[in-house]
Amino acid sequence: MDSMREELSSLINNQTWTLVDLSPPRKGIRFGWVYKANKKGQEAVYRLKSRLVAKGHSQKPGIDYNDTFSPVGDKFILRFVLTFALRLECELF
Repeated sequence: MDSMREELSSLINNQTWTLVDLSPPRKGIRFGWVYKANKKGQEAVYRLKSRLVAKGHSQKPGIDYNDTFSPVGDKFILRFVLTFALRLECELF
């Protein structure tokens, strides 16, 4: 429960989301929790981590199908894309 509270407070503090009222027939995108236990060695759990994720498969064409939900980025991916674009001499906007 503490890791879930920590995740929710992080989302609110970073202004990652905004609560809005949906007009019919729209419904909110379903979500779920992903849990991970970071271990030190083979026995002791030293930190529990929770992530709130959108279930994109619940989107409906014509209503919310073009919306993209991606709350997390990775420095490795950004470096890879930039390096790839530079090697191909692509123009970055």
